[in-house]
Amino acid sequence: MTNRAQDLIKSYYDEEALRKESELTFSDFSVRLNTSDIAMLEVIAKRFGKSSDRIASEAVSAAIFSMVEAINTSERKQMSKEADELNESLSKKAARANGNSDFDEKSVTWVMNDRAITRDENKRKKEVEEKQPEVAPAIETAETTSEETVAVEADQSESQQEPSYSAPAESAYAS
Repeated sequence: MTNRAQDLIKSYYDEEALRKESELTFSDFSVRLNTSDIAMLEVIAKRFGKSSDRIASEAVSAAIFSMVEAINTSERKQMSKEADELNESLSKKAARANGNSDFDEKSVTWVMNDRAITRDENKRKKEVEEKQPEVAPAIETAETTSEETVAVEADQSESQQEPSYSAPAESAYAS
């Protein structure tokens, strides 16, 4: 029979194993940043009780994914394959440096990300295409309505115009 304290220790061991496994293929990467960016990074890290290295690592990962989303679809597919091939080589090197010489995993991270991005792009494209038939009649209706409005306003302005009256000009020679 286990109690909550023992379960807590077991969860710590599980977390540690997961962290070690995920960090097995981590490598150091140095980058120079503007001091204002470093300052904000430090403030964010302090606010959330995280290390600035961790915040920077997660921010760079998110930024890289966003950059990949912006790449042309045909280029992205090729670049994803190339990145996965390079990842396999870098992962083996990092695993050896981190004490695991028999690491050998196939990398499909970026190929799978490319597929997910392409799927999302196709979904958005389909949604836009489905909405376009609805938009076209609405535009035609709006054009008809605006033409009718202009005609009605013109009629109203003609009927509401007050007759113009000009007072006779005073003569400069009047006594």
